[in-house]
Amino acid sequence: PSPDIRVAFGYPLKKEGRERACQGTIGGYGVFTQTDCPEAAVKWIKKLTGLGHMLRVCSMIQFIPPRGSLGVKVAEEVNDSIFDRAVENSEWFHSYPVSPVGATAGEEIKVAIQEAVLGKKSPKEAITGAAKRINMFLTDYYEKH
Repeated sequence: PSPDIRVAFGYPLKKEGRERACQGTIGGYGVFTQTDCPEAAVKWIKKLTGLGHMLRVCSMIQFIPPRGSLGVKVAEEVNDSIFDRAVENSEWFHSYPVSPVGATAGEEIKVAIQEAVLGKKSPKEAITGAAKRINMFLTDYYEKH
């Protein structure tokens, strides 16, 4: 059974004056066959994803990596009791929401960010609108189930 903790979902946007911690997704890099210098591309990818570089980046942004070989090392670098607790409980977290409304909520957040970035709405208007729609989706879903 999972521990009894309140969980919210969303993208790890930094609030003014507050630190952020985030957990990430699994990604991948590839080299296209049309690449002018595939050997150099492979070398760059290995450097970028190597243990030392990833440890430095993850520690700097307080990112809990899905890569098992990094999690504890990042916690040691960050040296913060709250972050340590997050790492200890990271097996209970998901990079993306598991809510049945999660995918729709993620799309709403993406649209809101785009509206703000493109100047169609102020950031506050965009995210407030998205929050209202997401709450509507949640209410609708849980009233039916």
